[in-house]
Amino acid sequence: MELLTSTQKFTLLSAVPLNLVLKSQSTLQLHNQDDGLEYCTKQDVQVCSMVTTEKFLITGMVGEIVGWNWKNIKDALEKPDVNSLIFDKTKGLLYAGCGDNKIYVFNLESRQLLRTMEGHEDFIHCLHNLGNILASASEDGLVKLWDLRQKEPTKSLQPHLKQEVARPALGKWVGTVALSEDWLLCGGGPRLSLWHLRTLDVTTAFNLDDNGIHVAMFYDDRVMAGGASPHFYHLNYSGDVYAQVPSSSTTIYSAVYQEFPHKRITKELKLSSYYLRLVNALRMILTSVWSFPKAWFVKLEEHLELAHHLIWKPRHPESRAHHPPRDGANTQCQ
Repeated sequence: MELLTSTQKFTLLSAVPLNLVLKSQSTLQLHNQDDGLEYCTKQDVQVCSMVTTEKFLITGMVGEIVGWNWKNIKDALEKPDVNSLIFDKTKGLLYAGCGDNKIYVFNLESRQLLRTMEGHEDFIHCLHNLGNILASASEDGLVKLWDLRQKEPTKSLQPHLKQEVARPALGKWVGTVALSEDWLLCGGGPRLSLWHLRTLDVTTAFNLDDNGIHVAMFYDDRVMAGGASPHFYHLNYSGDVYAQVPSSSTTIYSAVYQEFPHKRITKELKLSSYYLRLVNALRMILTSVWSFPKAWFVKLEEHLELAHHLIWKPRHPESRAHHPPRDGANTQCQ
């Protein structure tokens, strides 16, 4: 059964089975080949009244009566929302977790639908894959593991059934899932938790101040997570909080990280430190063993510094600022 509503200002029709809403476009043409009828809505007109028959929804507007084919309305309602997308660049496959409880697998190059994966009983929140393993998290409270070489899911777990993880007041929905070689990370209504991938035993239940987890990921043997909380968390596998980054938003739904240029800058700073130590060590050795002229040391340092900049020349001009100036380097060494 659908609940229909209309507005007075514009041609806005809403049919609401459960939580789905149909909103007509400003210009819409529906063709019924069986009856040879055509129905149109116009922009900026009032919807003053509605009545339904077995086949049509009829709306009364200013100086016009418009018929809507129920079949077309129901077809529009059946289009699912796409809640999660992941791309497997090694295989060129796009995975879509949708509001109709299904996972769709597309070939990105040909745009062909290769497979439809069914098994959840409610809409899908999150997908994550590692090699031939795909993990899916759903509103139904299940985390399913799929071997992509098989048709059916191979394993499933229900975090809300574990006492140390369950939070009945927030529900059983699972909003996020992530995989590593040995571990599975998930959270939602139940607490953010770490599970052993092979035994599916819960190892750590993270005690965070949140009202639901929407995003979680592994990074360098650590965990990053956020959700209905004013902070984004950085934790270890044991549950210790390394950092909690304040957020102006009351809820965090997604997060990404960028390694470049941070790692390159860190590497160059370390190499600069090695370079400074090398110059200092050479100066000490040469002055203690032999008596070289002062001009010789100046020339040696110039050649070493030139070699350092030629080997580790930054790719971007702005990153030159991370190289300490020669005067500052000499002062630091002394």
